[in-house]
Amino acid sequence: MHARRATLLALLLLSAAAHGQFVGPLPYVQASDTPLDTSGNFQLETFEDSLLDTLGVTSVGGASIGAPSFITDSVDADDGALDGKGLAGHSYFANGATGIRFNFDAAALGGLPTQAGVVWTDGSTVNTVTFEAFGASGASLGTIVAPNVGDNAFEGGTAEDRFFGVTHAGGLSAIFIKCTPAAGAAGSGIEVDHLQYGTPSAWTDLGFAKAGSNGTPHLSGTGPLTPGSADQLALASAKPGAVATLVVGLAAVNAPFKGGTLVPQPLLLISLPTNGAGALALPFVLPAGFPAGAKLYFQDWIHDAGASGGFSASNGLKGVSS
Repeated sequence: MHARRATLLALLLLSAAAHGQFVGPLPYVQASDTPLDTSGNFQLETFEDSLLDTLGVTSVGGASIGAPSFITDSVDADDGALDGKGLAGHSYFANGATGIRFNFDAAALGGLPTQAGVVWTDGSTVNTVTFEAFGASGASLGTIVAPNVGDNAFEGGTAEDRFFGVTHAGGLSAIFIKCTPAAGAAGSGIEVDHLQYGTPSAWTDLGFAKAGSNGTPHLSGTGPLTPGSADQLALASAKPGAVATLVVGLAAVNAPFKGGTLVPQPLLLISLPTNGAGALALPFVLPAGFPAGAKLYFQDWIHDAGASGGFSASNGLKGVSS
């Protein structure tokens, strides 16, 4: 048991080491396009109420809300239709060279967010977009510099819209975005939309359980997934006295398998027997200094002759350290 726990812990450390920071530029036409984790205290500002009023954020740069007009470039779906146009929505507009900085308030949010992003929707005809993020101390964490962004038009087209974002375990005090025109390009503004930020929940039930002879197995996680914390995975309602294989991965694949859905992209398999009630527990402790923001995906598959395909399965479960 101790060896298996050590193996699981090694995987957690691998996940943390592999955890990326900057994301984008990525195409974005609706809220579901976000690459960020929307669990926990996730905040999304669409500006559709003509205000910047989501919790714990202020802006610097003299930006103003762009109301629906013949040149407004909102995120495509904000007007209720995916039609390649953002004219009927709202956006956030400022001078492109000055840019827009969004500052996050740790007191209002209960801590600095560990992920944040914004969608660039328009600027000059052809632009170099620079996105920068700042850590808890205010020091820069780095930049994304994206040249040749834009569609050479100002009529609200959304095919050019791009998401820029960042995840950082130590917390984000601010993000900043600006754009500068290419040589000879027209325009000097910047429009953004769908400001988003937050800290994911420690545990999220992803669904996709598959029933067996003792009902539908359920996998749960307890503990805050913080350094030094006592955490545990617990399986219930599985077949008694059966072999349960815990599948662990660093990403979700949601692939068809044995008449059900395999949630994690398999990286590690841990097989243990269930007890007489069809339950199983796997406790573990995160070490001191363990970095936040690591994502792990779990699911148990149980040998069960009473289930279709000879296997029942628990729900998928995502854990995010903090």
